Amino acid sequence: MGLSQSPFTRARRPRSQVKIALMLLSWVILSVTVGWAAQGQYDIPLKDRSGKQVGSFSYKESHALVVGISDYKGGWPRLLGVKRDVREVTQALEKNGFHVVVKENLDYLDLEKTFRDFIQQYGSAPENRLLFYFAGHGYTLKNTYDLNDPTQWTGVIVARDAPLPTTETTPEFRAKTLPIDRFASMARDIQSRHALFIFDSCFSGARGFSIFVPSPEDLVQGVTAKTANHVRQFISSGSADQQVPDVSAFRKHFIQALEGEADRNHDGFVAGSELGIFLQEKVIGDTEGQQTPQSGKINDSRLNKGEFLFPLTTPTTTTCVSTPLPPSIPSPVVNSLGMEFVAVPAAELRMGTDESPTLRPSHKVTISQPFYIGKYEVTQAQWTAVMGNNPSRFTGDPHLPVENVSWNEVQAFLRQLNAREGTARYRLPTEAEWEHASRSCVTTTYPFGDDEGQLERYAWAETNAGERTHAVGQLRPNGWGLYDMLGNVWEWCQDWYGDYPATAVVNPQGVAQGVFRVYRGCGWLRGESSLYCHPATRHGARPNFAHPSLGFRVVRTVSPGTP
Repeated sequence: MGLSQSPFTRARRPRSQVKIALMLLSWVILSVTVGWAAQGQYDIPLKDRSGKQVGSFSYKESHALVVGISDYKGGWPRLLGVKRDVREVTQALEKNGFHVVVKENLDYLDLEKTFRDFIQQYGSAPENRLLFYFAGHGYTLKNTYDLNDPTQWTGVIVARDAPLPTTETTPEFRAKTLPIDRFASMARDIQSRHALFIFDSCFSGARGFSIFVPSPEDLVQGVTAKTANHVRQFISSGSADQQVPDVSAFRKHFIQALEGEADRNHDGFVAGSELGIFLQEKVIGDTEGQQTPQSGKINDSRLNKGEFLFPLTTPTTTTCVSTPLPPSIPSPVVNSLGMEFVAVPAAELRMGTDESPTLRPSHKVTISQPFYIGKYEVTQAQWTAVMGNNPSRFTGDPHLPVENVSWNEVQAFLRQLNAREGTARYRLPTEAEWEHASRSCVTTTYPFGDDEGQLERYAWAETNAGERTHAVGQLRPNGWGLYDMLGNVWEWCQDWYGDYPATAVVNPQGVAQGVFRVYRGCGWLRGESSLYCHPATRHGARPNFAHPSLGFRVVRTVSPGTP
């Protein structure tokens, strides 16, 4: 969606005859389920034998690496079906809440590096879950001195540039394969709670892992405290000397499993062990015993007690994890002008959505320090006390929000306020700080829940404001005690308006330069609930623009040792 005209079309600034050409981005309300891309959080309850909840744990992010090798160089048969495997497995994992990295047709050097780089990037966070899916040729290496001892065989996955194994090529072949025990070593480097390795290829000799058959009691019991323990699990689509067909029955049933068919105990989760048993039963049946999947866990008592989980519910679409405020930061606080400030905790949150052209991309934001933000929008009394004038169109009550002020004029107010207070701590909120404060770290569509019909209890919008502003603090506050974050007047932010960043950011300040300054929230004008009045709404206006529906609130930086 492109640029559209300003919502401010019904009234003109009475003290300026300058015609302002204002362009701003329209928006699409964030009310759909976001394509998660590791954005959501699964909160998983843990229950005892009686079904009583005794705790919980979370998957804060979910990442998957899908590797497919179809176009082999060294004489191995081409696997044209792998391209379909990669595409459909990726889609299934994304539906289950994973951010998926896809790599195809890797030579040996790139193959191992891809796995290690993925682990380095995503495997350090304790509450992540990691999944690895390989589709391609596998092979079982047998030494001349243990041909009849399967416990000494070594399963490998085959890189694109590996030659066919013959007496002459065996050393080169070995050098261009990844043994399964190498994955067991990589698994120990992962710091995340749960990891699952899936190999749609046939081999025996998963050294470092053990074939594991869960007890019937484990499968009936569902998600317990034991589930939350660390685990490294594996599943392969066949064993030694078996031929995996290019049209993969394994892939078909893996996708069916994630759609819920493998949930044997109907608890709303597919556990790694349930998945392994389901694939064994289905694939053996489909192939009349010609293909026998194997599953197991790592040979390490510290890493084989939990269960990898596929929740069958939709993940939380807006993740926010806040850090508790320390006792040294009281809340609220009041300055000499009587302005009240509420402390907002540091947090990690998601901003944007890939579902809307104007809000792309969804990205992770870290606000590393707590801050104070005005409990109310700045009032006319407070503006007059600092600036000695009142530019507002709607007057008659000193508790009305000041409006009709440009971004440039707000900067002048902040300079005067800082001078009056003998500090440099007062400023506008960044766009990220404003959205964080507005949402109050909830995961619902609105700060007050998912019911749009409740909006008029919290916001003076176009539907209930009567075409004017109202005294601050008359409606309900959000979860952090902040009033009118939505409604009454739109609120200036510090940032230039620009595209959202494509990667995670810490304390974002917006783009380096621009034409428009950001304003957020909604106001008495153009604040229709289903179109504008939402914490994700973003607009922009020139810094010298002012309007009777545009005001602001102030942030006060937290100084060490000082409230």
